[in-house]
Amino acid sequence: MNSVVSQTIRCLLHDRGNPKDWEKMLPTVELVINSLPNQSTGFSPFYLNYGYKLVTPIQLIRGNEEVRTESIGSFVRRITSDWKSARENLKRSVDLQAKYYDKKHRDVEFTEGELVLLSTRNLKMKGIPGKLKKRFVGPFKIEQKIGQQAYKLLLPET
Repeated sequence: MNSVVSQTIRCLLHDRGNPKDWEKMLPTVELVINSLPNQSTGFSPFYLNYGYKLVTPIQLIRGNEEVRTESIGSFVRRITSDWKSARENLKRSVDLQAKYYDKKHRDVEFTEGELVLLSTRNLKMKGIPGKLKKRFVGPFKIEQKIGQQAYKLLLPET
């Protein structure tokens, strides 16, 4: 979600040209994000929280907002049905993402005592520009298996 907010602010700043105004844009960005349907659920966050679509200032100016009176029973049935639909859509989205992840993922397991190379992708190495640093360092001995893909390595002091 943070990436959506930052990307939206970046686009607005690019259009306006003044990067110091980003704080003034937060309410607008919040309104936009909360009122648009989410791709995974099919509903806007505002609708799932409150049970009705957000009335925007433009709709208030035009005077074309719709006033509906609904019984509590029908509201509960409608919102329960919509939540169920949102959950199903979200599950479908998660399953689709898992399918694409599983297609490229390969399961690799190591045992204690094995020697492995360590990726330098997230290591900060002083004095070496990112383009010139090695992709892997090591080999290092595995001391302990911590999780499914996490291991404790025996690293030198340096």
